[in-house]
Amino acid sequence: MNNRNDTERFNRNILELNIKRAFTSTVVLAVVLPVIFVAALVCRWDNDTLRSLFVIGTAILEAIQFIFMVVIRFQCARDEFDTYRVVYLVYYAVTITFLMLGAGCDMEAFGSELLYFSACMYLVFVPVFTETERIAFVAGQTIIMLPLVIGFRINVRGIVDVCIVQFLTILLSGYQHNVAVKRQKMGMKLKKKTDTSEHDALTGLYNRRGLESRINAIWAFCERNKIPVGVLTLDIDYFKKYNDKFGHPKGDECLRQVAKVLKASAQRSTDVVTRTGGEEFIIFVQDVDDDNLVALASKIRKNLEEQAIPQAYLGVSKYVTVSIGIASFVPGYNKDFDRLYEEADAALYQAKKNGRNCIVYKGNVYGRIKNGVTKATPV
Repeated sequence: MNNRNDTERFNRNILELNIKRAFTSTVVLAVVLPVIFVAALVCRWDNDTLRSLFVIGTAILEAIQFIFMVVIRFQCARDEFDTYRVVYLVYYAVTITFLMLGAGCDMEAFGSELLYFSACMYLVFVPVFTETERIAFVAGQTIIMLPLVIGFRINVRGIVDVCIVQFLTILLSGYQHNVAVKRQKMGMKLKKKTDTSEHDALTGLYNRRGLESRINAIWAFCERNKIPVGVLTLDIDYFKKYNDKFGHPKGDECLRQVAKVLKASAQRSTDVVTRTGGEEFIIFVQDVDDDNLVALASKIRKNLEEQAIPQAYLGVSKYVTVSIGIASFVPGYNKDFDRLYEEADAALYQAKKNGRNCIVYKGNVYGRIKNGVTKATPV
């Protein structure tokens, strides 16, 4: 891992992987165990006591699966990340213990090692344990199996087979752990590269490539379902003068502050906030009516004003302001994103022409205009 954040993210991914696999395990075993239960009742056992123990153990394990299914589901819903590890370790420990006890009964009654091998493969392929956890679990398996093998008076060959299988379980589970770790690291690297290529390095917002990617993913859905879409194009007013007066480092800081305001103002998960270059920004929204579009633009102006960032050109305001152009329509024939952007850009041009620090939408101006009128006024 390159840094502490990457390490923390990787560890969280492993925890989430384990808790998801544990939940999947509860579902699968909840389906499989009743089949084993019925098979145990139907099969002929020479030892009725052993049969009763196997059947009761299977029923208990079935109940355990449903209990943990509910617990894990509840945890995931509430994102109780801190307790993931404890829950899945307890779940795996209880489940593997019952599987090994059942395997011992199966070996004694029928001379079959199928359940035993299944329990070992479960330990190899389901959980993603650290080396310490892996050795502890395999040691626990061995502690359970060897007394059973000796107690049931299985021959020396059986004891040797158990020891060999347990050793192979350690090796295979270690290999599977390394494979899972490599996949997680590769996924993180790929995501990081994608994030880097689709995000603006200075502000952390989407860049043009990121915007195009999001539009391609959203547009067809909006067109198919007749969902209105909208674009807000924004320019920081007289930003060149800001750089000339305060210098480019301060200019970069100003861009970051404006980006933060935009992100805080457009908070819906479907809102796409983008820096397209220089002092230019775009916000793409969907399923928003005219009033809410204007309300969002007004919210941006208000939130930016509250930041009280000193302006270089006092002809508009003593604080940094933005001009905003808005366009919207329902996607359809001859109504693609390029047209939507062109209409929003034309509205932005009208906002600048009208004195800046204002909003233009559908031919109306909202906010500061040359004659001081603040209500919606035709351009």
